[in-house]
Amino acid sequence: MSYQKSRNGYLVQVYYRKEDGSQAKLSKRVKKYSEVAEARRELEDRVANYQKNDVTFDKLIDEYVDWLKANRRLTTAQNAEKKLRVHILPFFTGKRVCDLSYPMVVKWKAKINEVVSQKSGENISLVYKRNLYTAFHGLMSFALKVYGIENNALNRAGNFISDPNARPEEQKLHYWTVDQFKCFSDAMISLIDEGMKKEGTVYNIQEAYGIYVF
Repeated sequence: MSYQKSRNGYLVQVYYRKEDGSQAKLSKRVKKYSEVAEARRELEDRVANYQKNDVTFDKLIDEYVDWLKANRRLTTAQNAEKKLRVHILPFFTGKRVCDLSYPMVVKWKAKINEVVSQKSGENISLVYKRNLYTAFHGLMSFALKVYGIENNALNRAGNFISDPNARPEEQKLHYWTVDQFKCFSDAMISLIDEGMKKEGTVYNIQEAYGIYVF
């Protein structure tokens, strides 16, 4: 930041670097010296806003990976980097982080649902998809912390909740082992002998023997 005195007051200037590496500046004229500090804060806020809006996913991922390698275990950083560069960056490369929208996230999720594992030849698992979402969420949290970029598109779209390629889960049947059935049979005999007089007896038997009627 610099300022120069002129006949009409003071010229306040703030220099900064744009996304392409070139230098730029913002200027503002004020009449009194007491207004210089306020003008400087205003210009710095504008610079921060410009820089925030210029951040692309390419740059953000580079910075986030560097942060992870400096603050997390190497294996953790490497796993996150692989997820970000293989499954997220190709879809969002060249795009500004502030432009992330709900439809963009939905399309990304649809694309991920089509990804086939090279090892198994099948669609990647639901667990791995949720891990991808977690990595994406960590990236956006970093964008908020470092650049103040508030974007809830990812939260609105939500995590992967089901596998569209999986067959519907069949109705679960609950079976008893022979020993469990014998325990239940003995309990029922005792219950009959007592005449089922005590309130809550069935519940107490279930709790005692660890077997339940579904």
